Amino acid sequence: MAMINNIFVQDPNRIIAYDGNDPVYLSSLLEDIFKLCRALAEADQQRWILVTHDTLNFLCAFYALLITGKDVLLPPNQQAGTIAEFVARPDAVIADSKCGLDLPYISIAGVRASCQVKPPAGFTGIATTKVSVELCTSGSTGEPQQIRKKVATLENEIKCLDALWGERVKDSVFASTVSHQHIYGLLFRVLWPLCAGYRFVARNIDYPEQLESISCQYGAITLVSSPAYLKRMLDVLDKQRLAEHLKIIFSSGGPLDGLTAEAYLDSLGQAPVEVLGSTETGGVAWRRQAHGND
Repeated sequence: MAMINNIFVQDPNRIIAYDGNDPVYLSSLLEDIFKLCRALAEADQQRWILVTHDTLNFLCAFYALLITGKDVLLPPNQQAGTIAEFVARPDAVIADSKCGLDLPYISIAGVRASCQVKPPAGFTGIATTKVSVELCTSGSTGEPQQIRKKVATLENEIKCLDALWGERVKDSVFASTVSHQHIYGLLFRVLWPLCAGYRFVARNIDYPEQLESISCQYGAITLVSSPAYLKRMLDVLDKQRLAEHLKIIFSSGGPLDGLTAEAYLDSLGQAPVEVLGSTETGGVAWRRQAHGND
């Protein structure tokens, strides 16, 4: 079975995430996905904007859209102006709020609170070679563009990530400072840990104190972050505590400067793994700087 479909054959009683202090079980996620499937199956619209701060809401809607064969449109943020400028031909919105858009709307939280439903009749999994996701590029090399990617392409990236680092991260909890609305966060923050059977922290890490608290609660951590955040929090982290708990640090969204990389190497015993690539290409390379050597 395709890796993106792994959640339909995994132990439903396993913990997939932590929402605050509460564990989230796979069975709960699956129930919510199938609730949204019913709502989407009754909707005629094909191209759906999906935008939410809540990672669990995002996963429910992401999977439900794919199961029902809808087009998934991921804008970079919830601003109506940004969505109107960079998302082409949307038919409807599935989100935490309408985002100020005059389009048909499904409230993810509202549907999740509805009665329990079973999988659609005849459901055998997601046809990953037939369904697509549209993401916005960062615009770092020109005007942001909408890029369509087959889910099978995203799945190949997940398989590559797990082949490279699966042994390193398997006993840790993923914590992230980046958004799931972009390809880096979509893959590293949610789809990789979910599909490969690891656990993640549902809420974004905004402050260093949160990371230290998570390390006390859950032990080993895989940190998914960015160069700007890693540089900013270097001087305020409890380095002794994190040196004991950080299994690996990922960084993407631009090159990490050499001094910051060396500071992490010296204080935590490891430099961040920098993932290089783009929305268009996906990940193409990685490096780990060590005193001038990549």
